[in-house]
Amino acid sequence: MAKMGYVEGTGLGKESQGRNVIIEANLRPQGVGLGAVKEKSVSERREEKRQAELRGEVVIDSDEEEKKKRRERKKRLGASGISSGTSTPRRQKTAFMTAEEIKRAAP
Repeated sequence: MAKMGYVEGTGLGKESQGRNVIIEANLRPQGVGLGAVKEKSVSERREEKRQAELRGEVVIDSDEEEKKKRRERKKRLGASGISSGTSTPRRQKTAFMTAEEIKRAAP
């Protein structure tokens, strides 16, 4: 590829805009569902940021986005006074009486 003009450390393409990071093979844990493991490695995230900056886009890290959502959710819950279901009081259980209990209770 060096004969065709490839320089190590730069991206492929006419204007060197392509990926310059080697794609890594990741082994996922057995029996784990989707979303349990973060798929993108640190180098992949860095490469995506670099590509977005080259295109002139504003880069928002997904981790930062999740943190913002959590903060907003906390603010909304705190402001409205809504709390979790565990702190709400339980409804009183209805007490049923048998026919004999009703007769005994009657004067």
